[in-house]
Amino acid sequence: MASFLLDTLHTLVTARYITIASLVCLVYDHIQTLHIEFKNVWTNKQHKNWYKLSFVVNRYLSEAVVAYVVYVLSGRGSSLDNAAYVYTTTVVVAASQFFINLRVYRTWETRKHMTIILTGGSAIFISGVAVLAVLAAIEVQPVTFFIPIFSVCTFFKIPIKLQVLLGILASFDFFLIILAVYNALDRPHKTNSEVIDSLHLDGAKLFVALIALRLASMVVSIIGSPAECFSVMCLVFALNSIIVSRMHLRLEGLRFLTIGFGKSFLDF
Repeated sequence: MASFLLDTLHTLVTARYITIASLVCLVYDHIQTLHIEFKNVWTNKQHKNWYKLSFVVNRYLSEAVVAYVVYVLSGRGSSLDNAAYVYTTTVVVAASQFFINLRVYRTWETRKHMTIILTGGSAIFISGVAVLAVLAAIEVQPVTFFIPIFSVCTFFKIPIKLQVLLGILASFDFFLIILAVYNALDRPHKTNSEVIDSLHLDGAKLFVALIALRLASMVVSIIGSPAECFSVMCLVFALNSIIVSRMHLRLEGLRFLTIGFGKSFLDF
């Protein structure tokens, strides 16, 4: 029993520091890009309210969720925070995936056949993710416990449906990469360099970064402990938010010729 408590304490401390690091990364990047955000999103009258909403969900709601996770793992939470923690993170992850899809759509020309392929594929993947997210949240409830001595909630088992869910998200990103390649090759071009340039415009770097993060979280969910799994998911969620927010700012800067003309979404 003593060794079990020590192992639990160790994983909880690890999870606590990982989630704090996630929040620090989010806030630091937000401060770095705040001037670009005001220029490209809030003071730009050409920027539609729908895209402002997508930015708020991806940037500000992500920060709120990660901050809440830090609060739950800080020892200041209560047993009532367990269910709220599970359902809140599940809903926001699903919502962020939807808005990622919107940003992918904005990087491409609105040709009819590409719109049909992207919309159809996205509907299938997102429907599966939504169902599995609900089932995973239900499955994790019986194995979610509040430990009074540490004043923190923890999980003693990783739901199988969560592993499948992470696998589907990784598959969805791979599907987007395939579409990006197809979209680039489908355009008229003269040299291979034009195809590479087209892939860059389509956000190929974004796709590769996202799928790498998805695969990392899926691997940890298979080989790691529950606390490690959920803390790494929090870190991956934060990095996803940073990447997509930067891509959003870059696309709007290039579209409206305002600011954000770096060579990639990581360079402004």
